[in-house]
Amino acid sequence: MTTQPTDGQRPLVGASPHPVIRLAVLALLGICLCALLSVHIAAPWQFIHDDNGAWFSSTARTHILRGLMETRGQDFFLVRGTEEMRPYLHHPPFISLYLAAVFAGTGLDTPLVARTAIAVLHVLSFLVFLRIAKVILGNDLLPRLWSAFIFAIVPMSVFFGKMPNHEVPGLLFFQLGVLVSLSGVTRNKYSRGNLVVLFLAWLLVPIASWHAALSGLVFVLCFCFVVRRHNRKAFLLTSCSALVGSLLIVIVHLLWANQWQVLTSQHTSFFYWLTVPEGENRIAFWAQSLAHAAKHSRRFYADIPWLLSIAWMIWLGVLTIKRRRPRSTELTVLFMGAGSILYCTVFAPAVSSHAYQQFYLLPFIALSSALGLSELYGRVALRRKALAVLLVVLLSLATLRSASRRLYRLYREPGAYAVAASRAIETQFY
Repeated sequence: MTTQPTDGQRPLVGASPHPVIRLAVLALLGICLCALLSVHIAAPWQFIHDDNGAWFSSTARTHILRGLMETRGQDFFLVRGTEEMRPYLHHPPFISLYLAAVFAGTGLDTPLVARTAIAVLHVLSFLVFLRIAKVILGNDLLPRLWSAFIFAIVPMSVFFGKMPNHEVPGLLFFQLGVLVSLSGVTRNKYSRGNLVVLFLAWLLVPIASWHAALSGLVFVLCFCFVVRRHNRKAFLLTSCSALVGSLLIVIVHLLWANQWQVLTSQHTSFFYWLTVPEGENRIAFWAQSLAHAAKHSRRFYADIPWLLSIAWMIWLGVLTIKRRRPRSTELTVLFMGAGSILYCTVFAPAVSSHAYQQFYLLPFIALSSALGLSELYGRVALRRKALAVLLVVLLSLATLRSASRRLYRLYREPGAYAVAASRAIETQFY
């Protein structure tokens, strides 16, 4: 699947350079990602939302101190002094198990080790994303470099890309599922071996994250329209059975881990984010939450990519209204963000309080902004190519400026809540 037009549309603009040059530029962006991920990587848990690192480092220690036979592979805190195991059974188990394996393997459980372990997964996610971009965008230079550039430098990626939480592994497994799904379309066939890999890829997603599971399920249901008819049934059956089956196993595992006793917090935590505060108008409250979440998105995606992504979606909607059928490339990019957009809309209050929950929009914003930029470049280049090149340079510089300003503010001083919460966790639990 590439963006070469099949319906009379203009191809994306940009010549394909020598493969060695293209590889060198992408490698440079990878180095940039690693460098930005390494900023304050050894700092104590002190920056905004850093208390997540303290939470899951603590549950990982419980696996090591009490063993998997006692924890049953799920999240428990070990209370200092009483040695009581206190359940925290709200999420899939991957992050704590992964950190526990890293802590046991290295013999260290410091913030440096925890953040580095997560950053490694995010670098792998970047490599998977590059392959997805190659499949979707073909050899077109401009959109591929722009999408890789966005993934490598925006604060959402390089700040939260090393935070111990569900987002980084969830995005990695989601992208693996997307890549394997795309590979079947590229070959025009889902072979038996391909379906096995597809099943295994989607099986991992719910083990990492609820949000990733929703994103995966929406992607699969939408993407079946891109799959050839003779492969559609096998694709849907394989993908949905992996996602739904794994999701049910995770839910049963949560209940089994606490001797089949349902915690009050398990019931209330889900509905808490769907409840409107007393005295608030429901529509006004949700609109305010969505506006606040959008502000988070714009800031953490560095203004220009976010605006280009919004503009691309509007442009695609206008073309659809004018009865121009979207290309499979455009649909695939849209499907990659559809599940997360749905999540952010339904759980707008939660997303407005936790900026990192928009992490799953990263590949969608990177790719959709690349398509938007490519369309803009093509239209300007038809008149003056030098002006189009200058426009890309200015937008790139503006993105770098916006990203650097946001990162400076994020690292400028510790967050009071994160520091207090992290200290409380470390004082109360192992």
